[in-house]
Amino acid sequence: MSVGELFNPRSIALVGATDKSGWSISTLANLRAHGFPGPVHLVNPRGGVVHGQAAYRSLAEVPERVDLAYVMVPTAAVLGVLREGAKLGIRCYVILTAGFGEAGEEGARLEAEIAAFAAENGLTILGPNGNGYINAAAGVTPYGLPIPQPLLRGAVGVVLQSGALASSVLGFAQARNVGVSLLTSMGNESVVTVTDVIDYLVDDPATRVIALFLETIRNPAEFSRVARRALEAGKPIVALKIGRSKLASHTAQAHTGALVGDDDVIDAALRQLGVIRVRSLEDLIITAGLLASSGPLPGRRVGVVTPVGRRLGDHR
Repeated sequence: MSVGELFNPRSIALVGATDKSGWSISTLANLRAHGFPGPVHLVNPRGGVVHGQAAYRSLAEVPERVDLAYVMVPTAAVLGVLREGAKLGIRCYVILTAGFGEAGEEGARLEAEIAAFAAENGLTILGPNGNGYINAAAGVTPYGLPIPQPLLRGAVGVVLQSGALASSVLGFAQARNVGVSLLTSMGNESVVTVTDVIDYLVDDPATRVIALFLETIRNPAEFSRVARRALEAGKPIVALKIGRSKLASHTAQAHTGALVGDDDVIDAALRQLGVIRVRSLEDLIITAGLLASSGPLPGRRVGVVTPVGRRLGDHR
């Protein structure tokens, strides 16, 4: 699995592209508006003209190498796209399609099949049930919702377990003049996880600070490992972890099918790992932006002052 290749493709195929889908329209518009330098191929089983350009009936008809397939087909057709792509040597996928683990037992079974196929064939998959990502540093924006203009490039890497918040995050960051290096909408994390993206951002020269919106910490041991890596690299992690109330817990479970865990335990663990926990999206962006402008951490202690009067304390 190569997360680096996922976020830095040289060519993209939009599979399931159609003039009837706002997701399809927005994804292609984003790639065109924000300067993706490579070819974008459209795949629709009927062929014809889609979004003003010729569409291929299958991935096999695309005459050039495809580095990333952005998948927008119905739930039952997703595995077939992966099978076709794997035969063609396509290793990286973003799956926009929903109806998997978040939708019940049958959806969970289909998602397990996808994860197993990816493991057997060395595929890197972001999603399913995720909007995609915005690699602002490289001008690669396969993202299914409209991206507010202008897209400010900067040093904050943003990882969201709730893709619906991306527009709010980008809008608020723009209002506060905070630029992003990479923003990801994780979806169900069937293959690529939050910790995989953090690992990538720790090594990413365009990123100085990592900002997380977390509904759950799926693998505490892996999260601890990457948090310590970030600390050693001088890249602070700022996290907004929801789930303090029963309502927030149920909301998170409904979105991704995941459980959020005991908040007191999570709070103590984040503090021990040096993760700066904040209480709102505003705090998340402002704190990350301030840390990005201050450069690498000189040591292991960070004092943070927020505009809302909360005492976050020292983080080790």
